Amino acid sequence: MSLPKTLSRRIVFGLVLLLALNLLTINSSFAQTADAQAQRAKALELADRSLYLEALPILEKIVAQFPKDADVWANYGIALLTNAVTLKTAPERKIGRKLGRD
Repeated sequence: MSLPKTLSRRIVFGLVLLLALNLLTINSSFAQTADAQAQRAKALELADRSLYLEALPILEKIVAQFPKDADVWANYGIALLTNAVTLKTAPERKIGRKLGRD
C-alpha cells in the first residue's frame, strides 16, 4: 500500500521544514551562549583589574545567566560594595540598598 504522491511530498516537505527550524533554533542558542560567555570573560577581566565600577553593569546582566557561578556572584558582590562606597547622598544610598535587595 503506497501513499498518494502529493501526500508523501507534503510529509517530506514538513519533515524538512521541521528539521530546518530545529537547526535554526540550535544555532541561535549557541550564539547566545557564546555572547554570554564573552560578557562573563569581559566582566571577570575587569574585576581582576579591580575595575569593579566598570564591571558592575555587565555583572548585573550576566548574574541571571550564570546563577551557579561563584566567581560571577563574588565579583558582583564586591562591585556592589565598591559602588556603595562611591554614593555620596542619602537618596543615592537608598537606591543602592534597594538594588541590592532585588
